[in-house]
Amino acid sequence: YIASTLVYQQLDGLSFQYIWERNQGFLIPDLYVFVYTSPETIRERLSARGSLTRFEKTVEPKVEMQYFQDAQHFLEYKEFSTFVFHNQRSFFNNSMNQLKSTCFSLF
Repeated sequence: YIASTLVYQQLDGLSFQYIWERNQGFLIPDLYVFVYTSPETIRERLSARGSLTRFEKTVEPKVEMQYFQDAQHFLEYKEFSTFVFHNQRSFFNNSMNQLKSTCFSLF
């Protein structure tokens, strides 16, 4: 959960470097999967839900997504295996095939 830790602790006001230094002991998964969709889609989904987390109530989806993209790029820089999934109809089948290939290549 290092990616979400990097994001949500930053939203709580901690610096990226501070978070990274204190969380380097995390177990490293074979693959980090990042799922992105448009901020508009996120807003629509949130408005349809009955309850929201404190981050969902106070943080714009665009800001949260930027923090996740920053975490993704940082983990790639650190040579962690990542896969980006764009949750849009036009990309879905292609992304699923790429994810399948990526997973098989790890074994």
